[in-house]
Amino acid sequence: VQQAHLAKIATSIGFTPEWHVLDVGVGGDKEKPSDNYKFFPAKEFDTLDNNSTWKPLILGDICNPPIKSNTYNLVLCCQTLEHVWDTRRALFEINRILVPGGLPILDIPWMYEFHGLPDQPDDDYWRISHHALTRLANEAGLEGEAKLIEGILVSMVCKKKS
Repeated sequence: VQQAHLAKIATSIGFTPEWHVLDVGVGGDKEKPSDNYKFFPAKEFDTLDNNSTWKPLILGDICNPPIKSNTYNLVLCCQTLEHVWDTRRALFEINRILVPGGLPILDIPWMYEFHGLPDQPDDDYWRISHHALTRLANEAGLEGEAKLIEGILVSMVCKKKS
């Protein structure tokens, strides 16, 4: 469901390869630079993860990323926020690193089993409803409304206020 949904989003947002893209939380991705590159094949496609095992381009935490403000046109945070303890801080940081008018794509499993990472088996913290994600993102300065997709995925395409 998530992959089909991302494919639809990619065609609907006017994505171009000239955008600077960041994919947050690439742990477990089978393809490089990430599984999401096939939907957003940008010339500048960076990856961020706090675990060097996954070989991200940028090693760091989304709650305190070593990234300058106003850097990215698109930030993908897909199947990641449930593993981030300080979700509010992560959303504020995503807003900070986006250029004015930049787009974050956020999705989180809603109806899904507990799934910690192999090296961090206890790090699956949250299931966030579409109502809560809307409120959290809006409080972080991102405009948009999250939706519940097929009863199992909470997804939001929003925009950094200009």
